[in-house]
Amino acid sequence: MSIDSQDSLKYWLALKQIYALGPIAWKKLLTHFTDPAEIWHASQHKLSETRLPKKIVDLVISERSRISPERCLERLNKNTLSVVTITDKAYPTLLKTIYDPPPVLFYRGDVRLLSATVVGIVGSRRPNSYGKHVTDLITADASRNGLVTVSGLAFGIDTIVAKSTLAAGGKTIAVLGSGLDQIYPVANRPLAEKIIAGGGLVISEFIPGTPALKHHFPLRNRIIAGLSAAVIITQAGETSGALITARYAAEHGREVFAVPGPITDPLSAGVNQLIVDGATPYQTVADLLTALHLTPEITAKKQTVQLTPTEEKIVLVLTHQPTHVDKIVQAVRLEIPIVNATLAALELKRVIKNVGNQTFIKLP
Repeated sequence: MSIDSQDSLKYWLALKQIYALGPIAWKKLLTHFTDPAEIWHASQHKLSETRLPKKIVDLVISERSRISPERCLERLNKNTLSVVTITDKAYPTLLKTIYDPPPVLFYRGDVRLLSATVVGIVGSRRPNSYGKHVTDLITADASRNGLVTVSGLAFGIDTIVAKSTLAAGGKTIAVLGSGLDQIYPVANRPLAEKIIAGGGLVISEFIPGTPALKHHFPLRNRIIAGLSAAVIITQAGETSGALITARYAAEHGREVFAVPGPITDPLSAGVNQLIVDGATPYQTVADLLTALHLTPEITAKKQTVQLTPTEEKIVLVLTHQPTHVDKIVQAVRLEIPIVNATLAALELKRVIKNVGNQTFIKLP
């Protein structure tokens, strides 16, 4: 942790206890005052000169009488958490450029990842087999090419991103919508520990003890977008929270990619609309690396695969949605042993994938 001093840190922490001080209010205060200690000790008149609303100024004055900066520091040390502030050299440069950057980030793990080239990968909390597969594929390709991934540690796509990054030997950042001691969902607490143990990073702008509340997640999403040089939405319906991340990213000039999906699939309605609105269709990791002006370390360009007439016949039946083997047999009008053997051959050629219960999807 690179903080000017423990004395300075205690005032950052004390001011963070005042919930009414949001990122915009912080920006005004830090523009007017030289450091948080000066803010903490400022008179009502001096605080009013920042043009903050009177009710916020009054609240700051009131809250200072009940908050102990020393105790705030003690609680932080007790929780074995670290902090990076917006005036610190370790604070991520890209995040600082957004309209409302968080003044303080609490973290566990390797803070140096905040200075790496980061790619946000987000999507539905309830992905189907296609969404799971493309997320795993995209995440692994990004990790193997030296990119740091970031997501929100929620169920669904976020969880896949974290697990796939670790499996590929990469580093990932998880951004929380709660305090670091209140990881949500609870079932992903072990995953958070694995991220940290694997050299990754878990961060939050919320003070310890803050529960996961509904309005926290859009705030979390802006941090994911702010950290990212590019954001990839792998699967999202029309109302998915991942679209908020995409919007934040676009508003701040980040590259936005969307994975095309079947027009009949509600889980692809959001990503398909993003493409209509100007997002770049994601095809291979080479597209991502080119957009970021990076040289591929491991290029995942799709090689031409030679198919037999029978294989071509079966591939034409399959889509990105699971199809049961019985329906395949009916469609191609071939004997079951022939279909099973052909499906096995297509899997070896990485053209299709068995997603369980004798169902298959066509790979992108």
